[in-house]
Amino acid sequence: MSRPVEKKCPLCGTPRPRGVKRCVCNYTFEYERESGPFRRVASGGDGASRGSIVLALAIAAGIAALLYMRTLELDPRNANLGFLLVPVGIFAVAGGMFDWTFFMTNRRARKFVWLFGRGGARFFYGILGGGLAGAGTALLLA
Repeated sequence: MSRPVEKKCPLCGTPRPRGVKRCVCNYTFEYERESGPFRRVASGGDGASRGSIVLALAIAAGIAALLYMRTLELDPRNANLGFLLVPVGIFAVAGGMFDWTFFMTNRRARKFVWLFGRGGARFFYGILGGGLAGAGTALLLA
């Protein structure tokens, strides 16, 4: 089984020059990099199916956060925080669902990409965004 040759860097998106093992962002091509603690080798699958799974996880996390927040006694004066949490959560879900390069190569997101791999970071941001949107909705309904 031959290894696939990476044509561009998955972290920063720059094209790979011929014969180079490292990218300018210090990413090592062709499975020679040290893996993060939870990283697994990708088993295939297209981005569209992962995007729908990310959306499903985001919806489930949003519903769970909404139901949990509804059990708490919320102060109606905190409803303005919901106006901030809902758009931030939707942005995080969209970044994970559509696998935006600028979103995943952000210096703060690189930690999660290193830790979980690119696919795992997409799931993480889907769940995080869904939870934020659900909590924001609960605050708006309080």
